[in-house]
Amino acid sequence: MTSVKDKVRPIYYFILLIFKINWVKTVYINFKTQPFNIAFKFPIIIYGKLKIYTLLGNIKISSPISMGMIHLGKEIDFFPVSLNPIKLTINSGSCIIFEGPAIIMGGCSISVWNGEFKIGKYVTLGSGVQIKCEDKISIGSFTRVVAMSTITDTNFHFVKDIKTGIIKRSFAPISIGNNCWLNSGTIVTKGVVLPDYCITAQNTFLNKDYSKICQPNTFLAGSPAKALASNVQRIFDNEEEKRLKEFFYKNPDLNEYQVDVGIHQEPSYTPDLFKLY
Repeated sequence: MTSVKDKVRPIYYFILLIFKINWVKTVYINFKTQPFNIAFKFPIIIYGKLKIYTLLGNIKISSPISMGMIHLGKEIDFFPVSLNPIKLTINSGSCIIFEGPAIIMGGCSISVWNGEFKIGKYVTLGSGVQIKCEDKISIGSFTRVVAMSTITDTNFHFVKDIKTGIIKRSFAPISIGNNCWLNSGTIVTKGVVLPDYCITAQNTFLNKDYSKICQPNTFLAGSPAKALASNVQRIFDNEEEKRLKEFFYKNPDLNEYQVDVGIHQEPSYTPDLFKLY
């Protein structure tokens, strides 16, 4: 039997959509960046404010299209900066590629001056994350970048060695693997390669190709980052996380819970985090 709560819930979410979504910017960005047959499905939803500096480049979606699959400005982590507008710069000849559903929270600044910024499916960028792309930045599927982190593939300026007269390249591509978890304040600089399932501590500084010195499932911390632990995985599965919390709440004297060894398989269904409301 359907409860009153179940009947009222769709109405409640519909009202939330009306007031939370910036419909003017939502219509604008979809019809500005997408072919008509995609734009009218409204795959990109804008919450709150969006500041567009340049939109001469492209926004591509290389996956099946559904309404509200890409959220810009959705408030989830509740950092104060999440109330700030998203700032978007996509210069001519450059592009952002979405490979599936994604969330970019309020206060983020995304500048693609040149090249390509590729975002895997079910990626989240937390409040205030800074993306500065001069060459190529790739973030793997199911990776989460926590608030106030910075990913930049450029040093912005050239530096001359006055003894040798050598000026080195100031930019290099960044590749962040699948299912990674970059904690708040993490800084990722040019040339970084991060294997799948890696975790960073808060305020970690990444500055090299870590695939050469560590395996997937590594915990990194420090400035510059060093491997502190291996064979670790951040659990993103909401149901599994809820079950684990209940276990430890009910068993305050226990500090460990044994499960099967190996990689925890994330659910194939759409996580609640990526729903339209």
